Amino acid sequence: MTEIKFDPLRQDRRLASVYASGLKNLLRPGAAETLLSEFEAGAAAFAARKRALLVNSGRAALELSMRCLLGRGAGVLIPNITHPSLAYAALKAGCRPVFVDVNGSGLNMDISAASGLCRRAKALIAVHMFSNPCDMERVRALASAENLAVIEDVSQAFGVRLGAKMLGSFGEAAAVSLSFGKPLSAPYAGAGLFLCDDETLYKKASDIVRREPGWRASLLALPFLSAKFAGKKNIFAGLRLANESYSLGLRGLKGAEVLSRGPLSQEVPVLVNNRDSLLRRLEARGIPLETTYPALNGLFGGNLALYPQSRRYLKMALHLPVFPLMSAAECGRICAALRSEINEKA
Repeated sequence: MTEIKFDPLRQDRRLASVYASGLKNLLRPGAAETLLSEFEAGAAAFAARKRALLVNSGRAALELSMRCLLGRGAGVLIPNITHPSLAYAALKAGCRPVFVDVNGSGLNMDISAASGLCRRAKALIAVHMFSNPCDMERVRALASAENLAVIEDVSQAFGVRLGAKMLGSFGEAAAVSLSFGKPLSAPYAGAGLFLCDDETLYKKASDIVRREPGWRASLLALPFLSAKFAGKKNIFAGLRLANESYSLGLRGLKGAEVLSRGPLSQEVPVLVNNRDSLLRRLEARGIPLETTYPALNGLFGGNLALYPQSRRYLKMALHLPVFPLMSAAECGRICAALRSEINEKA
């Protein structure tokens, strides 16, 4: 059978038979509870944390982190360019998002800008954008000086190390999205992980998940999640290969700025002039592109002029796709199309 070009579900299609077998095993008495317990223990060990809870999304894991660590009305520092679920999670937890501009090189939170907003906050969410680690030394120093709780969002950097430590092990708690589109995910099913070390914090989170309906991921997602975690070495190798192929294909590209990203990035962010026109031309050539992020303060009626790097990103950004079984030839075709269109425009 001919494979679909640029297919982000390629990995899932190849695991279909494994998933079907796993579903049959779930029907055995006690199998689901055992598989859930084993999965959570394995996920915690991989993340270098003592405890993990499987919930229905990364947003739920963030909300749970804030509910357990903060009081209602607490301010939370959040990077202005990231997935909107962070802001919505803060609001659902009864907290108040405080938006911080990003740095221009890789879109992680600008820690210098954050330091001027700490009087309005009790926590900071460190989002490792595009698998690119935040400066956790500066984050922890700021948190210590200003008495802030640190929550990590490692949805884009799960499995990445900073020095000897795993990203997701620096904060009081961490959240991971395992939902559709993530390398470690179940297709068409929402899932996420809440991670921590402190037993009191874990018990508080567990009590909420047990007491309130709707927190847990569907157990039907477990066979796929377990299969993906078992094969994570190959999945990560595929992401590395795709990112390396892009690095080679985009090297020396004039008329565009490729932003900093890590080895397991799930997108390649590029800043270009005349972005909207270029997007239309690439789409006409059959080149798939990922959705860019909004400026979160703009979703709440804020003044974008106060966020210069966010404004620059909104005007110029496009995201090239990365998925685990993407071939070097597919990456090369996208790079060649981008070069061609930029050169033609020039």
